[in-house]
Amino acid sequence: MNRRNLLTFATWTLASFTVASAGMLTARLQATPDEAAQQAQPPAPVLKSGPAEITLKLAPDSNLIPGATPVFVVDAHNTGDEATTVIATVTILGTQPTNPMSRALPRPTQVWQKKLEIALSPKGSQTLRISPDAPLPQASLTVTVAADKQVIVALRSAAPKLDLTNQQPSPPTPTNRKLATTN
Repeated sequence: MNRRNLLTFATWTLASFTVASAGMLTARLQATPDEAAQQAQPPAPVLKSGPAEITLKLAPDSNLIPGATPVFVVDAHNTGDEATTVIATVTILGTQPTNPMSRALPRPTQVWQKKLEIALSPKGSQTLRISPDAPLPQASLTVTVAADKQVIVALRSAAPKLDLTNQQPSPPTPTNRKLATTN
C-alpha cells in the first residue's frame, strides 16, 4: 500500500470515529439515564376487539424481573356508540435459559394466566390493576393479551444468564484420569 492510500485510509477512519463519537456524546449529554430509559420504551401495543381497544403496561413502580411480583395496568377503551363486554386473557409465559451443552431450544411454559371480563359503556374506558399470585421464576418472560382469537405480545424480559461456574466436575474417564495425574 503506498503512502497516499494509507493517508486516505487513516483520514477516513479518523473522520468516521469522530462523527460516531460526537453523536454518542451528544445523545448522552442531552438525557439523564432515567430519561433515556423512558425514551427507549416503545408505545404499548393495542389489541382491538370489536369497538374495544385494550392495552397492557407495567405499572410505574413495578418490574418484570425474576423474583418480583409485577403489577400490570390494563386499559380498555370503547370507541363505539354501544355498550360492550370484552373477555380478555392475560398470560405470562416463561422460557428457561438455553443450556449451551444442549442442541434443543427450551419450550415456553405458562407461568400465570388471568381471565378478565371488562364491561364498557359507550365511549367509556376502564383501568384495571392485576398482578400474579406468586413471584416470577428465573426465566425469560413474555406477557400476552388475547381476546377474540387475537393475541398481542405486550411485554418481554430477557433471560437471566445461565451460571456455569458451579458445575460438577465430569466423571472420571480414562482421558480425565490421565490428565489429572499429569497435572
